[in-house]
Amino acid sequence: MIDRASTYLRNMNEDKADYTLRIRYIWKVYQTGISPMYTIEERREILRGLIEDADNNEDLNAKAINLAFAYKIAQYNGFDVKVDPVELPAPLIIHPFPPKLSDTLIETLKKSGQYEKTMRNMDRLSPDDEIYKIFHVTISKDWFYLSTFKYNDPSEGITGDMTKTEADNRYNSNMARRLIMELYYAKCSDIRYHRVISSDGSEIENVEINDLKQLNQLNDPGRKKEEEYRVTFAFDGIEYKVGLKCETGDLTLPASIRGDINLAILTSVSGDKTKEHRVEGKALLGDIVGRILYEK
Repeated sequence: MIDRASTYLRNMNEDKADYTLRIRYIWKVYQTGISPMYTIEERREILRGLIEDADNNEDLNAKAINLAFAYKIAQYNGFDVKVDPVELPAPLIIHPFPPKLSDTLIETLKKSGQYEKTMRNMDRLSPDDEIYKIFHVTISKDWFYLSTFKYNDPSEGITGDMTKTEADNRYNSNMARRLIMELYYAKCSDIRYHRVISSDGSEIENVEINDLKQLNQLNDPGRKKEEEYRVTFAFDGIEYKVGLKCETGDLTLPASIRGDINLAILTSVSGDKTKEHRVEGKALLGDIVGRILYEK
């Protein structure tokens, strides 16, 4: 299993009675288990690890928490894995259901303009209905929000035993997926993911992304042949193409100091005008999106 996930699994079992702390650790496992930065098999391995940990745990409440998150990982990834709940002697109330607001308080919140914000926050902090119905545990919806994995580093999953081709393909694949996330949140349209064999130009994948879950359905990066990763999309009537040309540095060094090369060629087409920009550096993804939004 991925080292970071294994570490979280070990740590969450240190204080077996602290279920709130357990959820804080298992949430980190969950983020990894739904992140498209990891391969399909790596995500399946995390799912298996959660279920195995539940099987080996005598505490029924801890089992239920594990299986609740395992269920969400399987559901998000579209894995055909049945996660059976345990029979708890009583529902586990980790986070209480929010109280009903009085009419007086509702009126006060509306007058102050805070009603909608308060209701959104209460909804996020309220227990996930599906999880409570199946596993009888009150885990707030906030722990299952999906936006957090967009901050995972594109070098995740790259190890020193990879060849240069494997590492570069993995890095560029992750960069493309991270870029798609940024574009999705920036309200870009017609987002497509392209994967091409560099040597002969043949296209392996050409997928339109209408939902971020689709990133987890993409195939894993190649291992033997060098591949190119491109993203095409539109914003405010202008068509764009991003060709990623990133390379990993010395794989024997930690990602923070090994000197990876971050480079992309951003091409924009508006009517009969075509512009090409070279974008590079540590803030590569932010710079690409910044050019699109503010330098049209």
